[in-house]
Amino acid sequence: MALQENVDYVFVPVADNVSEKVCFVGTKKYVYVVPDQKTVNESSLKEFVSNAFAGVDKVESFNFGDYTPREVITGLLIDQETTLDSLDEFFKNFKEKWDAVVRLEITSLKSFKVSSSIFGGSISVRYEGKKLFSPIVTRIAGKAERRGVKAFYEGITK
Repeated sequence: MALQENVDYVFVPVADNVSEKVCFVGTKKYVYVVPDQKTVNESSLKEFVSNAFAGVDKVESFNFGDYTPREVITGLLIDQETTLDSLDEFFKNFKEKWDAVVRLEITSLKSFKVSSSIFGGSISVRYEGKKLFSPIVTRIAGKAERRGVKAFYEGITK
């Protein structure tokens, strides 16, 4: 049976994480965040200084041939053969190929918080042993999307 949006998973194709655009997928067990691109740390002090003077950042992105991750994820979610297990397997393998992908198991977190306000929605987590929350999605713009994410995680947030 095909996965159902807002029942088996929640999907926000375009959200923000600080100044980056990301794609967010969440299930009752996992959250997945895929950035459009990732700023890469320079490998040497010389490279850092030269990039700082030039005013440029080194960024990398990931594509599946001619398709962006967002397009592949959208196709995967509407595929009749996709299950929650195969979805998690996809993200597990994707994270191995590109370390910018975030894959978090909700039960392994100390806290998981979804907020929704007139300014937008956000998702923050607190890892075991940490005192502060870390934002994984800083802004969900669409009113219906942020309410959908909030409702999907009702009772799961901790």
